[in-house]
Formats: sequence, C-alpha cells, structure tokens
Amino acid sequence: MQTMAPGLQPNPWTVAAAGHTKNSPYDQRSVIAEHVNSLPPDAPLRALHASQAFDGLIKSYEAADASALKAQGRYKFWGWIALMLTTAATLVSATMLIPVSDWLPSAAKTWVGRFQLAAVVVTFAIVWALKKHGAIDKWITSRAEAERLRGAIFYDLVAAPVPEGLDANRLLSEKLELLQAAHVEYQRSFYKSGVTRHSNQSWHQNLPGRTARLLAAFAIALSIVSSFGWWPRFFSSVLEWLLVISQTNRWEMGFNTFASGLLTYVSAYSLMNQDERNAALYRHSLERLGALVEQDLPTVQAAASDGNADRVLKYAGDVRQILEADHTAWQFNRPPADPTVGLPENVKL
Repeated sequence: MQTMAPGLQPNPWTVAAAGHTKNSPYDQRSVIAEHVNSLPPDAPLRALHASQAFDGLIKSYEAADASALKAQGRYKFWGWIALMLTTAATLVSATMLIPVSDWLPSAAKTWVGRFQLAAVVVTFAIVWALKKHGAIDKWITSRAEAERLRGAIFYDLVAAPVPEGLDANRLLSEKLELLQAAHVEYQRSFYKSGVTRHSNQSWHQNLPGRTARLLAAFAIALSIVSSFGWWPRFFSSVLEWLLVISQTNRWEMGFNTFASGLLTYVSAYSLMNQDERNAALYRHSLERLGALVEQDLPTVQAAASDGNADRVLKYAGDVRQILEADHTAWQFNRPPADPTVGLPENVKL
C-alpha cells in the first residue's frame, strides 16, 4: 500500500484520470496522470501528484482552458457564419450580373434580392454582437491565462519543497521526467501536429484563390477578344446563345465580381484562422524546444541525479520562456474583431 507523506492528502481524480481520454490538445490532466501511473508504486512523485495543492493547479488551468476554448469556438463559429453569408451574397450578386440571369423568372429574382438583404443584415448583426461582447478579448485573455497556468503547473512542481520522508534526489529526477514527458514532449508533439494541420488548412484556401485567379483571367481574355473581334468561329453560335458576344461587358463584370468575392473570402478566412502564421510560429517554437532539449537535457538529467534543484529549475524556466514567447507573439497579432473584413488589432500587454 502506498504511504502518503505527512501533510499531503489524496485528491479524487488521481485514479480516475488514468483512463481519461485525451480529446483536447490542451488536456494536461490525463497526460500527467498517465506518466505518474507508469511509475513504480513507491515513487515519491506519486505523493506529490496526489496532493490537494497540485490538484488546485490543475483545476485552475482547466477552468481557464475551458473558458478559452468556449470563447474561441464562439468567435470562430459565428465568424465563419458571417463570412460565408457575406461571400454568398457577393457570389449571388455576381450571378445576377451575367446575362443568363435574364432567363430567371421575376419571382426568382425577387427571392435572390431578399436573400442578399437577409445575408447582409444577419452578417452585420453577428459582427456587432461579436464586438459588443468582446469575443476576441475574451478568447485572448482566457487563453493567455490558461497558458500561464499550464506553465505554472510544471514550474511550481519543480520548485516545490521536498515533503518530509521522501527521497529528495529521486523526487527531483522524477520531477524532471514528468516535466519532459508531460510538458516538453507533449508540447513538441502538439507543435508538430499543429504545423501539419495549419499547413494543410492553408493549402485548402488555395482552391478558392486559384478559382478567383482563373475567373479574373477569363475576364481579361474576354476583354481582349472582344476588343479585337477574335471570336472563334467554330462555336460562335454557342457564344451568341450565351450572349457573350452581344453583352461581353456583363460577363466581364460578373467574372470580376466572382473573383473579388472569392479573394475577399480567402483573405478574411486567413486573417480569422491565421493558418500560415500559426504554422510558421509553431515551427519556430518546435525548433527552439528541440534545440534546448538537445543541448541541455543530458546535463540537466545529471544535475537532477546529483540533487542540483537550481539547475533543474532553470531548465524548467527556459522551457516556460520559450512557450510563453510563442503565445506572446500570437497575442500581438490577434485575429480581427470583425471576421469578415479588416486587419487584426495589436494587443497591449
């Protein structure tokens, strides 16, 4: 039976967390419990992990993390709705510019106009609500607090005094192992998957961008062909039926409006989701963490075996500094308050 150190009380989640499913990239509870539960039954770290003080650190992080995820989800969901409505209204307008729209019955044109009006009104309402309720500020503030508390979990664990009756050197080595496995390597894994995820999402944005460039090229080609009368004879009847020859300018305006709508969507979505920027930021942080581990970890492990708590604490501080620098950079260039247009605002730290 495990013996608890004096002054340390078991917490209710120590055993239950072992089977907890990691369904969030920000989950730390199950990652820590998984590592601790892999230790021998007499491991000193088990006693520290079971303390109410350590449980309090985890709970504080989880509360801030839940708040951040909720605020992030609210902003991205409603922002995406507003962006899609704006884009749809623009593309519908482009459709009404081309001559074939004349073939639509008047009732259909009326409903198209109503849809455009409704899309614009709903978009304005969403943007107004996001700004009024400070969706971005709530997301940024709660995420910053969550990341601060995440770092505090491991830094405070390393800095915590050795409870009476525990092997100090062994506990220090186990603290370092937990820091490395549940924080450093966990973050490196998160950054690796983040680079892939954001890079793939950024690539998907190329489809509407390429479509926009293709439509713009069609508009330019129409303008050149129309100016010089270079209409191909072998399907001139089709062009005449589509009113391309007689109303070239309307086709040009339609293609240009389609292209403008798609490019606006790509630009606004990129600002809202920040895929290219996050991929680059994660890659940089991953490289910095990798360099720190390669250069310092062997000597820090030796220092932990010798009971050099100051050296282990310095390593924990260096890790924390890299991770906080990553988040500070993200804060300085936040997503835009208006997800449909505009640049992100700078944040004062």
